[in-house]
Amino acid sequence: MSPSRTRSVLFSFSFVASFGLAPAARSAPVQWPVAEGGNGHYYEAVGPPQPPSLSWTLARDAAAAASFMGVAGHLATVTSEAENRFISEQTKTLGGGAQIWIGGGQALGAPATTDGWSWVTGEPWAYTSWTAGEPNDWPSTNVENGEEQYLSMIVNSLGGVTMWNDNTPVGVPSRYLVEYDLPEPASAGTLGAAAGMMLLTRRRRRA
Repeated sequence: MSPSRTRSVLFSFSFVASFGLAPAARSAPVQWPVAEGGNGHYYEAVGPPQPPSLSWTLARDAAAAASFMGVAGHLATVTSEAENRFISEQTKTLGGGAQIWIGGGQALGAPATTDGWSWVTGEPWAYTSWTAGEPNDWPSTNVENGEEQYLSMIVNSLGGVTMWNDNTPVGVPSRYLVEYDLPEPASAGTLGAAAGMMLLTRRRRRA
């Protein structure tokens, strides 16, 4: 399947029935190719119909229960401008203003709205793309009391960089983005070559 075709089918959304989400057809995740400066990972958006308010924790658990090519998923972690731009391009068909859960959360008791954030994978929290005025813990502005401590992306239908928003545990998003950390093709090829050399060496020793 061509990259353009793969990207066009990605966002015919899928669901995990075991977590209480309405069933629907599952499409093939789309890869961010290493050849295009990507990480080789695959991304899959999961979205409506769903319960009117899909909680971040439900989305997190459903993402962790999903798998692709034998690799378990997780809510997407967006750790660079390039990754954010790639995801923005894929999600723009959802329509401007739509929100989608990703894998960021904030610790209770953080001293400020921008403090205490982390990714579900434990990756460094070094890149952010907050929309203007966010994060703000609305309506209790600047009070870290659990009101808005979960991360969502606000879709840009024009394909620009997708901005972020802090949300309540059960917030606006009814979709979530799964990431599958498959090994890069080069790494897989290197491992295959190493295994082949080991097998050849053993055969020579037996001869």
